[in-house]
Amino acid sequence: MLREDPELCLERRSAPERLFFSLRMQAFDRNAIGSLHEAMESIAIDSCTFRSPEIVLILGESYNKHHAALYGYPLPTTPRLSQEEAAGRLYPFTDVVSPANFTVKAMHLLFSFASQDRQTAWCDTPLFPALFRRAGYDTLMFDNQTTFTLENDDVWDQEIRHFLYHPRLSPQLFTHCNADKYPFDEGLLADFDRQDLRFRNPHRLTIFHLMGQHVAYRNRFPAEAGYFTADSIPEYSTSGLRRSRDERRIVADYDNAVRYNDRVVGEILDRCRTRDAVVVYLSDHGEEVFDYAHRNGRIHDATLSPDCCRHQYEIPFMIWMSDRYRAARPELAAAIARAVDRPYMTDDLPHLLLDLASLSCRWFDPTRSVVNDRFDASRPRLLRDDKVDYDLIMRQAKGSAETNKGA
Repeated sequence: MLREDPELCLERRSAPERLFFSLRMQAFDRNAIGSLHEAMESIAIDSCTFRSPEIVLILGESYNKHHAALYGYPLPTTPRLSQEEAAGRLYPFTDVVSPANFTVKAMHLLFSFASQDRQTAWCDTPLFPALFRRAGYDTLMFDNQTTFTLENDDVWDQEIRHFLYHPRLSPQLFTHCNADKYPFDEGLLADFDRQDLRFRNPHRLTIFHLMGQHVAYRNRFPAEAGYFTADSIPEYSTSGLRRSRDERRIVADYDNAVRYNDRVVGEILDRCRTRDAVVVYLSDHGEEVFDYAHRNGRIHDATLSPDCCRHQYEIPFMIWMSDRYRAARPELAAAIARAVDRPYMTDDLPHLLLDLASLSCRWFDPTRSVVNDRFDASRPRLLRDDKVDYDLIMRQAKGSAETNKGA
């Protein structure tokens, strides 16, 4: 039987495990919600020029960038995004990592101002949507991972819901949250279209949180979107792993999910095409899909290997600008183009978003905004709770490979 990551199959947890996590949620409520509420109550905005009147943030899920044609994968998994890059509207960033390979930890760091190289606890900082809301943006959230009901006992769903959609916090964060969850991510688009007619504020931050490529991969795309089969997948991975037919079938499902994700993102871009809009896309983390070992999901080994870093922590990250947006801001467009090869980690995402809005407050640090000319490319990129240095691991691996090559 093919191995699955147990963390990604929480519905199989025992009753005692569910009780443990339920108690954990209660402790979370007591300890973190109060801190978050206090941090967001104390928000003060120094200034905001609304440099980007409409910002769209798309949060993908479990996206291994090395399965994207946009990043050199040999199969056509990203036809829409590749087309946008060719047209000069899309800028894929080449050297971006996530600080964690599971959603909750990644989301804590994506939404807060607590970076891995700082000592601040994530719940002691405001969450960035609250800053946008306080500055005068409408903040719309379209989430296809959270059910918004207390009946669901998926503990990770509960933890995300407890910090983003808690009754004390959500009004500070969002002007609107969707009420429904859909079988496929395209369902969010009709929801967005309905709300688009309701909210007329010219200044808007819209967040899409997709199911993306979350296991089980075959459930992430409709049957009509199936494009690849086991026969489409090479027997040997790009890392040289010889894969069985069953493994190649799972890889095909994953690549179909990548291609469907490309379609969904393309449809979001279509809705922004005539607007004065900038779109930021990233995944919460990567995914192992029989690339270098006979396993899929995410693996939490005690020691991080270069292969694990490559497939589970390196992520797609890209910025798209409408023609109207680029024409009105040639200097910002040029700054984005200059930034695509900078080393970046997504725990600093809020600084980029504030920079795009030209929103000034005490939490904003221009040295942590990847498109800012003051960006500090030397900051350490530390992974996981044990703060493993990603760049050190990859440098050592490169040095070993060069030594072996010369021997």
